[in-house]
Amino acid sequence: MLFRHLRPFFPQSCDSVVKSGEYTIYPDLYIDGIKVYCKFDSTNKGWIVMQRRKDGSVDFNRTWADYKAGFGDLSGEFWLGNGHIYQLTKDKPRELRIDMEMVNGTQRYALYSEFKLSSESEKYKLNVAGYTGDAGDCLLTACTSRMDSAVQNGRSFSTFDRDNDQNSLSCASYYGDGWWFDYCYSAHLNGKYFKEEDDVPEWKGIHWLKITGSNTSLKFVQMTMR
Repeated sequence: MLFRHLRPFFPQSCDSVVKSGEYTIYPDLYIDGIKVYCKFDSTNKGWIVMQRRKDGSVDFNRTWADYKAGFGDLSGEFWLGNGHIYQLTKDKPRELRIDMEMVNGTQRYALYSEFKLSSESEKYKLNVAGYTGDAGDCLLTACTSRMDSAVQNGRSFSTFDRDNDQNSLSCASYYGDGWWFDYCYSAHLNGKYFKEEDDVPEWKGIHWLKITGSNTSLKFVQMTMR
C-alpha cells in the first residue's frame, strides 16, 4: 500500500529528467521499475533511448530471447528489449526519433510522430507513421529500387533463430542481426559495425539507404522514443 501511495512521485518516463543519463522509471506494470538511458535534448524534452550504435563493442547477432529481454551497456551500445518497447508503446503510440552520423561527420535525423510495437504473439510488428526530418524516410517507403530494399513498417521482427521475414532466405541469418526485415531492408540499424578505416561489404553494414547507400556504414546511430 505504501508503494502504491508513493508511486505517483516516481518517474514513469524520461519527461521529467533535467540531464541525460541512466534512470529507473516506473511505467505501468513495472513495479520494480526499468533501468533506461534518458536523452535530454536542446528543447528540454526527455527521450527514452531504445538503441545505440557507436563503436562496435556489442555483438548484435543475438537470439530472439536476447532481443526480447534487451542487451548491452546503457551508456554504450545496447538494445532496450522488444518486451520493454512493447510495454512502453502498447497503450499509446510514442514519437520515434533516429539520429544518425556518417563517417564524414554529417548528421541527419528521422522523426516519426507515431511509433509502437505489437505483442510477442504478433512477432513485435513495427508500426510507424508521420515522417519528418532530413535523412529521408526509410521505414515507410523503400529507399531504392534494388530487390534487397524493402518497407520496414508493418513487418515482424526476425532473428537468426526466429525467421519472420518475407524472403525465401533468412535475412537475419544472412546479415547477422535482429531487425524488422521484409525482403530485406531499406533501413538496417542493427547490422555489423564497421570502423571508418574498414572496407564495408555491400549491404553488410549499418544502413539508412537514403544517405548511406549500400556500401557505406553509419558511424553512429541512436533510436529514441517519447
